[in-house]
Formats: sequence, C-alpha cells, structure tokens
Amino acid sequence: MKPLLITLMLGILLAGCEGKPDNFQAMVQQLDKTEKDIRERQEKMRQSIREYNATHPEGNRIDTTSVENMGLDQAQVETLNRMLTEEKDVSYRGLLTEVVTTQKQIEQLQDQVRQLQTQLPAPYVVQRGDSHHEVSLRFLMENHGLSEQEAREAVDKTALVDELAPGMKIWMLYKDGELGTYVTQGTASISPGRAQRRARQRVAKKIETLTGERNVARSQVDSLREIQEALAERILFLRSEESRLQADIRALSKEKEDALAKGAVSEKQRLLLETQLNSVSYEVDTLERFKKNGIITDPLFGSPRVRSLRNVRFARSHDLRESTTLTFEARAFPGLAKIKQVDVFPSTLRPGEDFTVSYEGGGARASVKIIKSDTFAGQKVMFALR
Repeated sequence: MKPLLITLMLGILLAGCEGKPDNFQAMVQQLDKTEKDIRERQEKMRQSIREYNATHPEGNRIDTTSVENMGLDQAQVETLNRMLTEEKDVSYRGLLTEVVTTQKQIEQLQDQVRQLQTQLPAPYVVQRGDSHHEVSLRFLMENHGLSEQEAREAVDKTALVDELAPGMKIWMLYKDGELGTYVTQGTASISPGRAQRRARQRVAKKIETLTGERNVARSQVDSLREIQEALAERILFLRSEESRLQADIRALSKEKEDALAKGAVSEKQRLLLETQLNSVSYEVDTLERFKKNGIITDPLFGSPRVRSLRNVRFARSHDLRESTTLTFEARAFPGLAKIKQVDVFPSTLRPGEDFTVSYEGGGARASVKIIKSDTFAGQKVMFALR
C-alpha cells in the first residue's frame, strides 16, 4: 500500500469517528498487517541470500567494480552496502537487484508504520507473565483513574486474548466508558492468532487426556461392579448349595447309622451317592419367564443377574459321566420361536473355558458343551434361553 493511500485512509478514519474503539482497532489492524508484511519481505530476502550463498561459497564480499559493471545507480549501491553489513557478500546481479528492490519496499512499509504510530497511543509491550486482563485493569486504573470495580466492569465487556508471548504489543484506548484493546505480534516469535490456536490445541489435548482417564476409571468401576454383582450372585448359589449339602449330610448320617446297624451300605445306595456327586442339577427356562418370576433381573446397562433362588427347584439332573452335553429344543418352551442366546448362571462360569454353546437348525436347538466337568459336577446351574 502506498504512503499517500495510508495517509488518506488515516484521515478518513480519524475525521469520521475520531477516538472510537472501532476505528482504533481498524488502525491497529492495519499497523499489524503492515508490520507483518515487513517481516515476510525481510525473511524472503534473507532466504534468497542464504540459498545463493549455499550454492556459491567461493566469494564473501562484492567489490565496487562488480557493482559498477552491473549498472546499479548510486542509491542502489548505498542500499546494497548497508544490507551487506548484516548478510554474507554476494556477486549475482539478479540477487542484488532483488535485495535492493525488496529493501526499498521494506522502507516504504516502515514509513507507513511510522505514520500509523503517530496516530495511535503508545502500546504496552508484553513481558513474561503478563495477562491481557491484568494489563487492561492497570491501564484503566492508572491512566484513567477508574476504581478496581469500574475497571473490572469495563474489562469484562471487552474481548481479550488469553495467550500472550513476550514482545507482543497491547494497544488500548478508553473513550466514553468503552475500552478498546487489540494485540499485535510486535517482536514476538509467534502471532496472537497462532498463540490462541496453540492454546486451544493444548486445552483440547488436555480434555482428550482427561476424558480418556475418566473413561478408563469408569471402565474400572464398571468392571468392579460386575465382579461385585457376580460374587453376590455366586453367594446365592452357594447358600442354596449349602442347604442341599446340609440335607445330604443329614440323610447320609441317617444312612450311615442304618448301615452300621445293618452292617453294610447297600450297592444301590452307593451308586445313588456316586451319581449325585457326578451330576449337575439344573433349571432351564426362557429369560423372559425367569424375569417375570423375579428370579433374574436384566438392567438396561449391564448383564442379567440372578436376584433370587427362592422359587427355583433345580429339579433336573444330568450325569456328566454319561455325557457332557445338554441340548435344549426351542419348541419345548412356549413363546420361544428360536434360541438366539443361552445365558449360564452363576455368571462366574466362563464361556469358552468352562463351557461352550452351539446353535443348530437356525436356532431350533442349542447345545451346551461342558468343558470342565469338575466345575459343574455336584453343582446347581441355571440356563436362561432367549
């Protein structure tokens, strides 16, 4: 942008709405844009010189004869010599012309910056540890005599930059009870916009990390809850088994007394006892019927659990010495068109380790294959079909 155009723009801004924060921000934004343009042109020029020096390491400085032969005028020679005091010498005409042209553009932009700065209040240069909020409060209280409460009310109505870096510039204007403030890059190595994006990325990363930790914690809690529920369910079966064992002990004690009285245990009694010890006592029905009878609860979240065994008789028995497979037909259970799943209780019995379930005839029947007979022998088990 040419100096004349900048001057006209400033005149329009200041004459139209002099002192208003909106125009103030527009001027600061133009200043920031101009300074950014200067930085970009300077870096482009340095990069061109670095690239040329990397491919032409033979010469360090350019001599006067070489400059004269290139047809540069005196102003170009002076500009070039000033630039070469900070850069490695080069001897390539095209590069020198680019350097001189770029430097002239930079000087024009710097003139524009100086013109803008004369129309703006002096900015505050950010130091390490500064916050936009605290700097704005100090500005209002120290420069305009506002109380802390008045300053906070004015700042609370103003958009602030959360992430600052040393070298950034904070521009502030207070007019008619309204605070205008804007942050530019200044000499900082990062722009305010990029600093905010990085801050948001850090916050997003932190949220993601905390969310992951929360999910892990929830998973652990859910696992502990499942273990607790499984143990509570297992206790129900153990208590039921305890009642059966006590009854068996009483019966055996009586049989022992009778046997001692008779002098021996009959073969029939011995075979009956062996069968009991090698058989699984079980009850099978549909999950819906078990739920309806208050035996199984099926929460919205979580797996079905046995709630009570009070009305379960475990009237069926299967001798595992004869077969380790139990087969259930869907047609034997009213309302069950086909068997899609078999739940085995207590749920401490592990599918794939203690037993497996297979389905045949499109769900017409389901077979439970007992892998570990010792785990099932002499125990009470429930099979819920659905």
